[in-house]
Amino acid sequence: MEDAARPGTKLAVRAWLHAVDIGASDMFPAALHIDAPLDAAGNTALHVAVAAGHLAGVRRLISLGCDLDACNMRQRTPLLVATAHGRAECAMALLEAGVLPEAPRHSPLFEACRHGLLDVARGLIAAGANVNFMNSGGYVPLMALLTRPPEFDIEPLLALLVASGADIHRCTSPGAICDFAHQPNRYRLFLRYGARVSDMDLRLLVNNTALLHVYLEAGGDANAQTQPSSPTLLGLLAQANDHAGLCMALPLGDVGFLGERASPNGGAPLDVAIRSGADLLTFQLLLDRPCSQEVPTYFCLSNVRHMTLLLNGGYDPNWRTPEGYTLVFLAARDGWGSNVEVVGLLAPLTAGLLTERHVDVLRWTWRSRWAIFPLCERFSKRALHPL
Repeated sequence: MEDAARPGTKLAVRAWLHAVDIGASDMFPAALHIDAPLDAAGNTALHVAVAAGHLAGVRRLISLGCDLDACNMRQRTPLLVATAHGRAECAMALLEAGVLPEAPRHSPLFEACRHGLLDVARGLIAAGANVNFMNSGGYVPLMALLTRPPEFDIEPLLALLVASGADIHRCTSPGAICDFAHQPNRYRLFLRYGARVSDMDLRLLVNNTALLHVYLEAGGDANAQTQPSSPTLLGLLAQANDHAGLCMALPLGDVGFLGERASPNGGAPLDVAIRSGADLLTFQLLLDRPCSQEVPTYFCLSNVRHMTLLLNGGYDPNWRTPEGYTLVFLAARDGWGSNVEVVGLLAPLTAGLLTERHVDVLRWTWRSRWAIFPLCERFSKRALHPL
């Protein structure tokens, strides 16, 4: 016991707290200053008492006039320590004594929300805590709600924070939205309290039908893009061969939608499927939907492998553009490189179209005529007429 009661140590304070418990001591040890750091971390007697959840000791220290807002070496106040340890009664005692509701670089309100302490959160807000305070880790109190176990009802805390002015959009920013990946019901709850469905990181919806259902249910756009040059949601689902997700999203999207800015990594969903070598079921799902653009097909005209994938997926080789041009004509129009192979692939399937004339097209060059003519003659008894 002599070592335990040695002045200047946390052990001495703990011994005093035990004495308070059994009613054997009322006065703080005379050899110790009530606000003196007790260890290398700079913790005071009040830090020690709140961490231990020793309510009687906390009240006694308050009555003795200790510094309620003393910071340890990590800039943590007793209130922050109390909330971080989930000591609701100690935190309330400090608030009743007039403690400051915030700590440097840290948020007691965040910790109260992390532990689900509704009454403490109310007390902190009533004392003036900033509901949008961002701690040193970059988190605001609303984000703490997503760390609670699934069975915990976060709605009372969510309602309190939002009603007190919390910016719910901070929780759905690109850096925070990933916390909803496996919490679709909480995502739905946040949407009810004003979160924007457009803030969703679309990559989280791939192979995640529960979250995708909530997104679409709330009016989420199946043609949306996370970034202007990235694939649309349908493109991401096609890229991953997410058949269940495609079945949900395709009725609400457009397989020919190019997005805000086409790029090698973007493009229409059908083109993304071609470029990524999607499986046949993915192709079938895409091809069963109307396509608003000729671009996906056009991208295949210079790549025989892509065109093969498209035809294997059930695409109609007799498809025409709104102007009436056929695939074989578009491939033959330029007659460069792989276009010749594509014509060879299409010609047996479109023999009746080889002699069509398009007098409004002037790009028929001698190079293309010499390249395409032998192929057309091979697959049709009639030679391809000059345009």
